[in-house]
Amino acid sequence: MYSYGKVEMKKIVFLKILIMFVAPVFLFNANCPAGEIVKQENTLAPFVSIDNADLEKSFLSLAQQNKEAKADYYETTVIVPNPLGLHSRPAGYISRIAKKYPGTKIFLQSDQSMYLNEPVDATEILAITGLGIGRDARVKVFAQGKDAGKAVEEINAYIKDLEIYDSGADCLVYNSLEYAPLDIVILGNKGLRLAKMYQHGINVPKAFIVRADYEIEPYLKTYLDANTALLGSGLFGTYQHLSYVLSVRSSPSQSLPGAMDTILNVGMNEIMAENLGERGWEMFSVYLRELGILGLDIKKNLFDQIKVQDYKNLTKQYAKVIKLEMRKRGEPLEEDGSIFNMPLADQLELAILAVKKSKESELVRLSLEAREKTPEQVDTAVIVQVMKFGSSFVVNRTKNAEGQVDIGISFAKDELGEEIVDGRTAPKTLSESGITSREQSEIEAVIEKISEVFPDEKNFQVEGVIDLQGKVWVLQQRSMGEQDFTSKIVGGKELISQGQGKKVQGKTLIPKTEQDFLSCDSNTAYVLCFEDTGTFNTGLLLKALSMNLNIVGVLSQTGTSQSHFSRQLIDVHQEIPYISGINIKAFSPPELIEINPDPENFGARSLNNTPLEKEEIPLQNLAGLVLQAV
Repeated sequence: MYSYGKVEMKKIVFLKILIMFVAPVFLFNANCPAGEIVKQENTLAPFVSIDNADLEKSFLSLAQQNKEAKADYYETTVIVPNPLGLHSRPAGYISRIAKKYPGTKIFLQSDQSMYLNEPVDATEILAITGLGIGRDARVKVFAQGKDAGKAVEEINAYIKDLEIYDSGADCLVYNSLEYAPLDIVILGNKGLRLAKMYQHGINVPKAFIVRADYEIEPYLKTYLDANTALLGSGLFGTYQHLSYVLSVRSSPSQSLPGAMDTILNVGMNEIMAENLGERGWEMFSVYLRELGILGLDIKKNLFDQIKVQDYKNLTKQYAKVIKLEMRKRGEPLEEDGSIFNMPLADQLELAILAVKKSKESELVRLSLEAREKTPEQVDTAVIVQVMKFGSSFVVNRTKNAEGQVDIGISFAKDELGEEIVDGRTAPKTLSESGITSREQSEIEAVIEKISEVFPDEKNFQVEGVIDLQGKVWVLQQRSMGEQDFTSKIVGGKELISQGQGKKVQGKTLIPKTEQDFLSCDSNTAYVLCFEDTGTFNTGLLLKALSMNLNIVGVLSQTGTSQSHFSRQLIDVHQEIPYISGINIKAFSPPELIEINPDPENFGARSLNNTPLEKEEIPLQNLAGLVLQAV
């Protein structure tokens, strides 16, 4: 082997380069006119003039470029898990991921592809589907550019986590709102809106959606068992962390406020409850009761008969009821010393199927009937979502014919949004609610952004929460149709629906069960009165309206314009005036009630059977009181 000095090596390299460039030019131009040969020589002049030091610098620069190029290159190989392979829908998602990184070229290649073995551009849907990649295929994902590693890993994670498929069927579950298809048939109304907001950069808590148009029961347990690790770590945080608590909500294709079941705090345990104090134990006890009644079909009276003084002991007693029932069914829970240790996958399966089953309830039937639909026309998806703790808000955003926007905010400090939409709160002004100017501004900014996502909806409602770190999260958004109304709060009363804008009078009707409607006279005008506007009374309201009774007005003690109760009424019977914040307990039925829906002087009073035409008594503006005749 020969050894050369540094200078000699430079000379040899220089000569090789010179020969490489000059020889082809000379040979190519052997039969050409002299002028053209001179032109080629002039083109090469800069190379000829480079000295040895410049040449060495050029090689070092080239080496550095190669090193940087390798640093921007990233690749990985993934095995496709689902039976249908990378067909058009997952190809579309991969394309969307690739387009998020415009400065990076991303490619897919498979040695098991049906048609060709060449790499294809990951932004091209048809190119990906053209590979014909099936189940168990090994797919190489590689990229060049500043975001190569990030892009490749995101695509790799998506392919590895492709949803479970039935042979010939589409996916069962969408693990991410980011890639969920914007299809109301698949995601339902609520799920579609959540996915759309998430994809427009609005803060929506992490979730997965069990699709609406699919028979899920045979496959759900398999999916949940396979993804327990995902639920417990990558997607939802650790078991000891509050973010692990989940809500399970319905998402029917037709909006049915409050008609279907919702199960909150799935995954709650004694560690979380202890950290939250009495409020935590209250949440835990409510969850076990709902899981028992709705998920396990345990008789309601077995829970109602338990009388204890504090929520911690109540939780323990509720857990015993469930454990006893599971033992009777031959599915005893393993005893490990904890209050309740049902595996999370089992809890979720019970909750999801319970919410799905609630589509068959009488309340849903009445809600659909009021909207001239049948249960057969409506499917429901189920949303499993991280719960955020903090201060909840519900916003009604309305826009009148003149284009003026009104934003009505109900705010519950350190409460759940369900406290508002379930009608457990009384109407409050913003100053009474404890909301700060900063919180109000942030909520209004989010509402403005949502109005850009849904530009065709002039009236809509948003439920959300400001978490413990002050971040605003949106839990759901629903359209309120074309109703033109503006709620108004004065002295603890809220005018929710103005009806026809005229005073009405009717006989008090305070129903406790549906049987109370059977003795009603169709020729008598009634004012329906409710102490609360929870799910049960929402059902009574819909039942009364479905019986063609002459309902001329509605009064309630709790509830706001943001509650499910008010939405059910306004959606289909906006002609009926409705005022909340009225002290229903002060009534001594039957009484004759007058309702004044005038926004400047709204209220209700008892006439003590005094005819209006004989004695016109002005309404007194006293907060939350039933006003007696003078």
